[in-house]
Amino acid sequence: MSLKSERRGIHVDQSELLCKKGCGYYGNPAWHGFCSKCWREEYHKARQKQIQEDWELAERLQREEEEAFASSQNTQGAQSLTFSKFEEKKTNEKTRKVTTVKKFFSASSRVGSKKAEIQEAKAPSPSINRQTSIETDRVSKEFIEFLKTFHKTGQEVYKQTKLFLEAMHYKRVSYSYDVLNENTLLAV
Repeated sequence: MSLKSERRGIHVDQSELLCKKGCGYYGNPAWHGFCSKCWREEYHKARQKQIQEDWELAERLQREEEEAFASSQNTQGAQSLTFSKFEEKKTNEKTRKVTTVKKFFSASSRVGSKKAEIQEAKAPSPSINRQTSIETDRVSKEFIEFLKTFHKTGQEVYKQTKLFLEAMHYKRVSYSYDVLNENTLLAV
């Protein structure tokens, strides 16, 4: 009877345990055969590639959305705003708000004519440029009619409501502008 030295158990070749990149360290099945150093490099590359693809997709979708919006505006007879027009509009709105604030503090001490107040209450706000639905128009008219029953108090409530809506619109526009700038800086 010859005694052979037989190995029992699982035999794994040493090369199967080493890192896929051949750096000399041992790989890990959880890291797809890479060592910790090479895994971090591969994961970072894959993550950067995914981020880049996501940015490209987002930019493409943004362009498509802008083109669709511009074409819908052109079919309605309106021209799309360029960035310079946006800046001009924003500057005009800031200037108008400064004069509104000045009027607010100076107008509280003197009393204007009733016709001027009624005319101001009826005039639509130039700062809120949005497409309104039929339902919004109907509700707005009902609200104004309701406030007319309260005369002077109703006019004051209308003014305060209008100022509040303008402030909320301005905050929304400036917030989205700030987010856009922040995302642009992150891309660089």
